[in-house]
Amino acid sequence: MRRSLLVALLLASTVYLGLLTFRSVPVPLPSVGVVLNSPYEDQPLLGDYDRLFKAVSTGGDSALRRYVGGAPESFLLYRTLLKLARDPDLPAGERLGYFDRVLALDLISPLARDDLRRAQLELAGVAEVEGEGKRALAAYTEALPLDAAAEGLERLEPDARALARIFLTAREPERALTALGEVSAPAVRAPAYAALGEYGPALSAYNFWLERSPGSRAAKEGKLWVLVALKRYGAARRLLDTLPPNPNAEAALAEARGDTPSVLAALMRLGSDEGLWEATSLLEEQGDLSGALPLYLELARGTSDYADDAAYRAYTLAKRLGVPRVAAEADARIPPFSYFGFLRGHTFALPTGTLPRVTPAATRLSQALARAGDREAALGELLVALKRADDEATTTTLAEALQEFGEYGASTEAASSWLDRGSRARRTWLAAYPRAYRRTVETQAASWGLEPAFIWAVMRQESLFYPRAVSTSAAAGVMQIVPDTWSWLAELLGRPAADPFDVPSNVLYGAFYISRLVAQFGGSLPVTAAAYNGGPGYVERLLEDPLVQDPADFYRHISRTETREYVGRVMRNYLVYSALYTKTAGL
Repeated sequence: MRRSLLVALLLASTVYLGLLTFRSVPVPLPSVGVVLNSPYEDQPLLGDYDRLFKAVSTGGDSALRRYVGGAPESFLLYRTLLKLARDPDLPAGERLGYFDRVLALDLISPLARDDLRRAQLELAGVAEVEGEGKRALAAYTEALPLDAAAEGLERLEPDARALARIFLTAREPERALTALGEVSAPAVRAPAYAALGEYGPALSAYNFWLERSPGSRAAKEGKLWVLVALKRYGAARRLLDTLPPNPNAEAALAEARGDTPSVLAALMRLGSDEGLWEATSLLEEQGDLSGALPLYLELARGTSDYADDAAYRAYTLAKRLGVPRVAAEADARIPPFSYFGFLRGHTFALPTGTLPRVTPAATRLSQALARAGDREAALGELLVALKRADDEATTTTLAEALQEFGEYGASTEAASSWLDRGSRARRTWLAAYPRAYRRTVETQAASWGLEPAFIWAVMRQESLFYPRAVSTSAAAGVMQIVPDTWSWLAELLGRPAADPFDVPSNVLYGAFYISRLVAQFGGSLPVTAAAYNGGPGYVERLLEDPLVQDPADFYRHISRTETREYVGRVMRNYLVYSALYTKTAGL
């Protein structure tokens, strides 16, 4: 698990006593000779903070520039570089260098997509002023879909085709078509129309593309999928015959035509784990459990995401078919530390190991900064140290210190990385499964008749507790609720829609939504988890499927890989939380 520090400090710095405040506009510096009282005085651990504070009060930016010349990696360095990067009085080229160093410190969360886009937008503006066109173009592209980013790209890229390709690659097909205007560019226009579901215009554009480039494989493959979408299966079949063998396309076309035997044959030729998994679905639909069983076992012997699901399904089918040898092998391949392991009654002993007590220098520095009233720096220095930590005891100690400050994202991720390496230390497990925002969660759990452990289980999987997390589908906050659902929940709660990045509000909305799903699906937490991720309508249709006869069938026939994996992970989280915090002897 990548140990990125999950904190969006780039756009959320607080006041540094009027001198090192990081905003997009400059803060007036005091006149030379005026020295403000330093909050860091008389604290030996804060010597660098104190000296820089006093130097800035008399020397302005020159003191900052001297400091960053050879300063060690720290939050103070990050803070200072950011101040310089945002100083409009400095040359743009120099500011761009400071931005580069800020980004190199890797203190920005990949989950904070909105903040990352705004940061890239800010960098792009500086690069554009400096005349660094390629750098500005790249940064504006990273800042999409922000309107200001699109405007920047339109200023810098005069070629309509090139601009449209940028928008199309960034999954902005409407902007791609607008950028093209009347320009003939079928290689962009055709896939843009297809992405918007406008298959008629897409087919015309693909035909025009092929008139100009009859041998274009990309044009033929794009046209093939459009023909399938338009249900012109005969034309699609003829086109497919002109392409190199493509089992994926053959399977899709056969499925669209309802030709199950041909679908199965194509999936078996595909030979991938995904193909085998889809083949087992078709075999089960046909009632051929004996044919599906060896394919499940083959998947269970592999290492893909399907392995644990396939092992559990192989066990289930082997028991139904009365094949004890296969059932035993499949059972042995079910990971003990998984929800499937729990369903099978496998024992997972709670961690009882200990860690040596260590006191990283960063914890003492953080405490001193907190006493000085600089909470942001107290948190920041712990995050920088966590990024560098390379042993379990230090990582866990820093994670615990961060969680005392209410930071749960980076700390949980760092501790979890040691679980992935087989840690049995109880402190590490507690840091990897923290009771984040405990008072808020327990209050909302009580209000809506839920177990706090289940709320934490969902939250951990959704956002890793990071308050400003934003998904590719625009789901926001710790409980990752999409805008339409957020507005609907606000209406049901009878209040104006709150800020989704406000933790108490997000937990309230998430807990309320979970409570509705629990009631809708008869109290089943696994089914609730599936509905939270895949939508209640999808789950209702799944439960009505004749193939779903019991819970084991439900897990297997969740067709969406993301939702199926989500259910297993949320339920595993729930079991670990229940075990860690209710003194249960085992899962």
